[in-house]
Amino acid sequence: MIGANKHNDNLRSIIESVPNGLIIIDQTGTIVLSNTEVEKMFGYEKDELIGKKIEVLVPERFRAKHPELRSGFFHHPTKRQMGAGRDLAGLRKDNSEIPVEIGLNNMTSDDSVYVIAAIVDITERKKQEERLRTIVESVPSGIVMVNESGTIVLSNSELEKMFGYDPGELLEKKIEQLVPIRMRHHHPTLRQEFGQNPQKRQMGAGRDLTGQKKDGSEIPLEIGLNPIRTRDGNFVLASIVDITARKTIENKLHQVYEEIHQKNLEMEQFVYTVSHDLKAPLVSSMSFIGFLKEDLQANKMEDVFDSIDRLEKAHLKMQDLLADLLQLSRVGRLELQPEHISLNEVLNEIASYALDRLNSKRIKLEIPSNLPEITADKKRVHQVFENLISNAVKYGTSSVDPIIQILSKETETEIQICVKDNGTGIEKKYHHKIFGLFQRLHTDQEGTGVGLAIVLRIMQIHNGRVWVESEPGHGAEFWVSFPKGAMNV
Repeated sequence: MIGANKHNDNLRSIIESVPNGLIIIDQTGTIVLSNTEVEKMFGYEKDELIGKKIEVLVPERFRAKHPELRSGFFHHPTKRQMGAGRDLAGLRKDNSEIPVEIGLNNMTSDDSVYVIAAIVDITERKKQEERLRTIVESVPSGIVMVNESGTIVLSNSELEKMFGYDPGELLEKKIEQLVPIRMRHHHPTLRQEFGQNPQKRQMGAGRDLTGQKKDGSEIPLEIGLNPIRTRDGNFVLASIVDITARKTIENKLHQVYEEIHQKNLEMEQFVYTVSHDLKAPLVSSMSFIGFLKEDLQANKMEDVFDSIDRLEKAHLKMQDLLADLLQLSRVGRLELQPEHISLNEVLNEIASYALDRLNSKRIKLEIPSNLPEITADKKRVHQVFENLISNAVKYGTSSVDPIIQILSKETETEIQICVKDNGTGIEKKYHHKIFGLFQRLHTDQEGTGVGLAIVLRIMQIHNGRVWVESEPGHGAEFWVSFPKGAMNV
């Protein structure tokens, strides 16, 4: 036992005055002193614990390991907070368990070493923590709390699900784990700046924020920060919302806006054409009608027929323009009928229709026999290549030996087809212009300037692309690409 009776009485008086539970054990693990607070906490009568092994207060599932832990402490006795980072439980006399916090210290008396254990029943604290956990889990957004070093001390299931982590997997991890790699080096500085001026704020106002999930993918976020001061230190509570759905809607609205903007531009071009391209042949017609009247009155029959020919050409030009406008207006309004198409079949059919025109201009058309098959609307695809070949005939066959070649190549995602000519070529500064409505680089040549605009519109509704590669003196290559498997048959 410890010292004399008087010394023992003084020691008991001291431990009874402590508001926490105190218990003293010797090197064999035997309880030599305990205060009323411990006895009440564990449901024992006064002095009932004296002489019992400390393991009587340890839950059954931990008892086998406890003597080893006890022995280790006696070999290296140091003041410590027991169970840091994990839950500790004590066993009451009625076999119920209570959550506890335990502080250990050693003392020497009569050349013997003893351990003093300060025990606190944290049942109420656990209840409060559970209430807090319930509140945090009920929040529909992701919640994470970090300490001053940026270590995660709390996260709810919404956040774990959002970033693809298992329950509790983020605890004790640095918050930078949720930051995209390209921004991690700068994030600690931002944390320090917030710590120097902690205030409730909406993070990332005016710029896009992203988080990195466990699988490495990124998600757009909205983050609200709130500083929290406690007796255990300063923390930052962050409320995080995944705004992927909102971004998708914003992008869709932006796309619709761009489409409307494009429609407006086309409408402006249309109005210009109606007021200019259609007006020009009408003005000419009125002039020729005047000439016709004069020639009839003067009985100049040769001039009469000349005026009639000019009048007919002006009306035919208006007719062609109106037909092309009607064709363009229909593209995109008709429901697509996707099917498996042989490009050889389509191009050979177009070649047969254009044979007389090709022969009259001594143009050679080369179509390889192994063109790929695509999935698309056959009528619309026919329009695309009919317009591209017609365009090559009009503008791209100015050489001595004019030739139009059909080329093809495939990538992992696309089937690309080219209509190539050996004409004068097109300056790069005009490449972006030629697919616009009513755009003609050579106003003295035939055509209405609608054909390539039709090609562009058809490729857009097929989720495809169209572009030109050309330099002056080296002909032109008009490319279209169809995505593989983009349309359901």
